[in-house]
Parts: sequence; C-alpha cells; structure tokens
Amino acid sequence: MQPALKFSQAPEKGATVVVSGFACQPPHLTTITGRGTKDGSPIFHHSDGASWTRPEDITIIPARMAGLMADVCEGLHDCYPAVLADGAKGAIYLAVLPSYADTGNDQADYEALRDAVEAEARRLESEAGRSPNGGM
Repeated sequence: MQPALKFSQAPEKGATVVVSGFACQPPHLTTITGRGTKDGSPIFHHSDGASWTRPEDITIIPARMAGLMADVCEGLHDCYPAVLADGAKGAIYLAVLPSYADTGNDQADYEALRDAVEAEARRLESEAGRSPNGGM
C-alpha cells in the first residue's frame, strides 16, 4: 500500500487516479477535477466534481502509464470484457502499477503493460471460474 499523500502532493487537475478505501469498493478509475476542504480536512474532487475523496484514498497513475493503459485496455477488452469493464479497471491499474517501468520506449512499455494486464485478467477470470474469450 502506498503512503498517504500530503495535500501539497496533490495530483494536478486532469490527473488519472484510482480511488479506493471505505467509500469506493472496488477501486475506481477516475480523473481529478479539483481540490478543496470538507470539515477542515483536505479532499480531492473527481469524476463529475460532485464526488470527493480523502488524500489517503488516492493512488496517482503516472500520465504516460495512463495513456498506455487506455490503449492496452481497449485492445484487450474483447478478450476480457468482464475484467476490463469500466467499473473494474481501477483494480487492474492498481495490480499492474508496481510492475510499470517507464523506459521511454512506447512499444516496449505498451507490450510490458499488455502482458501484465493479460496475466492479471487471466488470474481474475480463473478466480471467478470464468474462461477467457481469447487472449493475445
């Protein structure tokens, strides 16, 4: 688990984040729309701006990874529709984040993320007792 963010480390508006914690199960992939305070504590607004969360419930996804992951998830969606459904992507992003290394090589980084996402999708489908619809 990542250490809690300090409010000064706030993700920028438009940053891709995964929100997890008591208020959001399963982890939810979203975008930061702003920040503020609630009852004297810092909060981050996300999605439509009406939703908010505490700093400790946010995992920031590096911008380059977010772009590559969007392509990976789109490319693998037909093979793993349940696992890569919009509401389930947050868990996938969190699962592959530790293995992400920004080498600066778009193709190599895309392939590494694709392989990690596919391995996680297969693991999740196996746990759920489903067979994948295909694979790369």
